[in-house]
Amino acid sequence: MRKVRAPGPPFPVRFLRDEDGSMIVFSLFLILAGLIVAGMSIDVMRFEIERSRLQATADRAVLAAANLQQARDPEAVVRDYFEKTGMGDRLEEVQVVQTINQRRVGASTRSRVDSLFMGMLGVPQLTVPTNAAAEESATDIEISLVLDVSYSMQYELRSPTRPTGRIDKLRTAASQFVQTVLENDTQRRISINIVPFNGQVNLGPTLFNRFVNTYPGRIVDRHNGTNSFCLDLPNNAYDQPGLGTGNIPQSGHFDAYSGATTVTPQGLVQAPKPPPNNDTATLAILCRTSPENMVIVGGQSIPALQAAIRNLEAGGYTSINLGMKYGLLFLDPASQGLLNGLVPANRPFFPWRRDNTMKIVVLMTDGENMASYHYSPDFRSLNVNALSPIYEVAGSPSAYYYRDTTRTTDQYWNPTTGTHGTIPSGATQLTWTQAFGKLRVQWIGQQLYARRCGSRTTGSCAFQFGSTSVPVNTAATFRDAITDQPNAATMNTQLSQTCAQARAAGVIVYGIAFDAPAAGQTAIKNCVNPDNLQANNRYYTASNDTIERVFGTIAAQINALRLSR
Repeated sequence: MRKVRAPGPPFPVRFLRDEDGSMIVFSLFLILAGLIVAGMSIDVMRFEIERSRLQATADRAVLAAANLQQARDPEAVVRDYFEKTGMGDRLEEVQVVQTINQRRVGASTRSRVDSLFMGMLGVPQLTVPTNAAAEESATDIEISLVLDVSYSMQYELRSPTRPTGRIDKLRTAASQFVQTVLENDTQRRISINIVPFNGQVNLGPTLFNRFVNTYPGRIVDRHNGTNSFCLDLPNNAYDQPGLGTGNIPQSGHFDAYSGATTVTPQGLVQAPKPPPNNDTATLAILCRTSPENMVIVGGQSIPALQAAIRNLEAGGYTSINLGMKYGLLFLDPASQGLLNGLVPANRPFFPWRRDNTMKIVVLMTDGENMASYHYSPDFRSLNVNALSPIYEVAGSPSAYYYRDTTRTTDQYWNPTTGTHGTIPSGATQLTWTQAFGKLRVQWIGQQLYARRCGSRTTGSCAFQFGSTSVPVNTAATFRDAITDQPNAATMNTQLSQTCAQARAAGVIVYGIAFDAPAAGQTAIKNCVNPDNLQANNRYYTASNDTIERVFGTIAAQINALRLSR
């Protein structure tokens, strides 16, 4: 008899109890989890690649932008780095904190990486933030304060009775500059050179003699018995920051500007003015003997510097190129031998681009390059210390005669009487240097040559240069025979050369056009910023109302520096 099997549990029960293939399900979960982890690794790797690129670009950008020699706008430098690498949209913020000898640049970036696998876990994107910062600072500061003290700083050039008062405003502004820069310099890490300029730069006797002793044989045409402490720099002196290798003549102490119609000569005094004051007693002397506008090098004493600034006097024409040349020369490391002992012991001339060092020129003018007169090379060939045909009879006032050796009798021309005759006893024959130190150049030409000679152009009526003879018919022809006037265009070129040398050496140049005409503004602007870089905002225009603020703006930056060894 066949046994009947009892009915089993229903299918659902059997399915639930069945353990066949259970590892397959577990394996599927493990596989899925592994795929997710692998996908997350890929997303993380893509995140890290993006972060590394951003960080490397940010690091390079801020390092380049924080370089104190970087002339471009630091923020523009950072943004340019990111644009060039195709990541300009990742840059969120650039922070720049800058003073004269310190620059700190920071950059913040943010990028988003779309996730390929993590989206399944509810993370559709990964955010990639980075930050970078760099800083460079300088601790030793050498400053050349190059200040225009030409005639127009006191009076309008063609209106000698209309004062401008700019020299008074300059005295106040520059004095406050010195106070602000030096008052917190407890470690004496800052020094200031004061370089006043007009048509010349007056070195003063001590510094002038140092030039003579440092360049033996190169300072030529030195004048006997004359206190002229200026140099006529040759054109090739502007080819390099130093003074080159050629001869450097001493400047003449004479007035080639004032007129010649007064028969009684006017003695040279210390308040030079340009035309039209033809016959006043205040003359346009090229290199003055008074101490008011003499150079100061390596100054660290606030009272001494301010006293020199308060005593600045306006007079003469404008040689911006010469002022800038000396301003750079007194920052040049090669000048250390020249100035040893004249500057404080703690102020050696640091090398160009030395770490933690800043060299600065603050160049101010109210005019444009207008050439002054120099002795001509032909006249120098005669020897400026040679005896002239001019005689002086001391008195009050002194009388002057011309000895005409072409006459056998009555050789001495008296311009007061307009006749030839004898000369009083006690007359002294003057050297050319002495004559020009006592008499106007054009007075000599008019009263001792042109009036004496009339229409004659030969013999003693001609000025002789070796084998060359120059007829003297007027005061101007005599002046032009013994002097030269450098070309203003050449002076502008020399200014540009010197400014380029300063920038190439890492010197920070600030320019101030103080009520200057268009040509002067252009010259100063090109000196500071020839490429018109928007970031280089060191060029300022100023008026009587704003000059103190402009100097204060520059001084405040220096005062904000945190100097450390």
